[in-house]
Amino acid sequence: MNQKGFALIPILLILLLVGATSFSAYLYFSKNSTEIKPVANTVPPISPAPSISTKIPDEVGTEDIDLDYIKRLMSDITWEESSESALTYYNNETLPVESIEGTFLLKSREEDFYSLLSPIRDEEYWNTKGWKDDGSLAADGVTGSAWGFYTEKDGKRRIINFHYEMDKEDGERMFKARETLTEFKCPCKYSIDVFFASNFGI
Repeated sequence: MNQKGFALIPILLILLLVGATSFSAYLYFSKNSTEIKPVANTVPPISPAPSISTKIPDEVGTEDIDLDYIKRLMSDITWEESSESALTYYNNETLPVESIEGTFLLKSREEDFYSLLSPIRDEEYWNTKGWKDDGSLAADGVTGSAWGFYTEKDGKRRIINFHYEMDKEDGERMFKARETLTEFKCPCKYSIDVFFASNFGI
């Protein structure tokens, strides 16, 4: 072998070494790139929303529902100390009723308004206790709403009627915001009335 042939041997060895190193690196990265590694779940599990019916004691029967029960049930509402006697117009008759009045605050527009009142708006609950929705007690408006239920026994009827209304000043602010096409924001104060009549003829 001439001197030129001996000179090529180191160059060939270097090329073989570089090629082996590159091939090993290719195998390593190929293996690691195709390997699927589990990723830890950092998102906490979402708790199921509580059922509305769980907010209301199951042992309460039809005859146990009265204004005192409503006050205990809706303890987040600030209620007046005592109930008052009043008259209401129902099915073309004027009925004597007992009533209570309370107030509550809606802190923001994003707050779930109906969730706050869900225990007394849950028609399914009232049905399980022998009460039915009474469409004649329902009304809806921009700043308020009304709804109610009834039950009958031995030819006698009992009714309970709920009505809430936005505070006058907040209502005026809301209407002004609508007229000027500006955003209306709370906190907003509401009043709520509950009327209860029992054992009247039908």
